[in-house]
Amino acid sequence: MPDFSDVTPQDAPAFITPNHEASRDLPLDPPIRNVRKQLFGDSAPKDKRPIVDAFVPEKVVNRKGQFVQPVTDFYTMIGMTVSAFKPQVGIVIVENARATAEAWDDLAHENEAVRRHLKGFLTFNATGAVVIAHVPIAMAILSEVPFFQKKMGEAFADGVEEDMRNP
Repeated sequence: MPDFSDVTPQDAPAFITPNHEASRDLPLDPPIRNVRKQLFGDSAPKDKRPIVDAFVPEKVVNRKGQFVQPVTDFYTMIGMTVSAFKPQVGIVIVENARATAEAWDDLAHENEAVRRHLKGFLTFNATGAVVIAHVPIAMAILSEVPFFQKKMGEAFADGVEEDMRNP
């Protein structure tokens, strides 16, 4: 460990008041802007650049009942998928699909944000259609994996095998 016992305050450098005007002659533009000016010149000064408007969400038509059928179809699809694993739960979902869809439609009729989100959620593009088309294929493949056979139950796995043998 160094020995500082012989250092006295007189050995310390004198305090110098900072000069707040020392950088007055430096350019005001940050270096990145200088590079931009060197490459492109003053063709697009900062105050002349186009202003991009903030995102304005699309308005969704407010029509009572417009979401009942799509939401009912969605819950029916979920119920049918769940019924492969838990038949009692799947049946409850399918039986209550219409009432749940009507409740969502009532909320969407009153609230524009809900209406906008429901429309986005229920609108399938080409990618969504491809994903949905692969669900039955994935279910058939998963029925051959031992871990999923245990989860889905032997009866379901045997049923898929029988359906694949006798289409």
